[in-house]
Amino acid sequence: MNTRGLSLVELVTVLGIISVGSLVAVPAVLKWKTGADFRGTAARLVSSLQYARSYSYTNCELVVIDFHEKGYEIFVDNGEGNGHAGDWVRNGNERLLVAHQSPASVSIDTNFSSERFRFKGYGRNQPGSIFLNQSNLLNTRIVVNVLGRIRVEY
Repeated sequence: MNTRGLSLVELVTVLGIISVGSLVAVPAVLKWKTGADFRGTAARLVSSLQYARSYSYTNCELVVIDFHEKGYEIFVDNGEGNGHAGDWVRNGNERLLVAHQSPASVSIDTNFSSERFRFKGYGRNQPGSIFLNQSNLLNTRIVVNVLGRIRVEY
């Protein structure tokens, strides 16, 4: 009898152990990935808001954050290139600072009128909140106060 190699019983046993381990590990990995996508979206949004605020205050220009169904767009609303300054719409050659599409599982809602707000570059801003939600499992609230400070509440 040859003692080298694997018998069929040993091979089936190893494959069974691997499949049971996979059945246990895959849901945990998927849950971790879902949470990581959500946390990444929240961190990216906070970073984008901080960038918009900083740009606005440094350059004394209006910077609009416009939310849509699955993401947001941040642009300088200065009327450059035959656009209309202060009209809340990106037109002409107004500079796009950030455009981001969120993962399909993450929804973004706000309590700002028309789902948009702006940093003025001076003085007081419109306060409000941005709500991130993922399948009613994960929720985050990002608060922008009247001075433009950004706070995250988990």
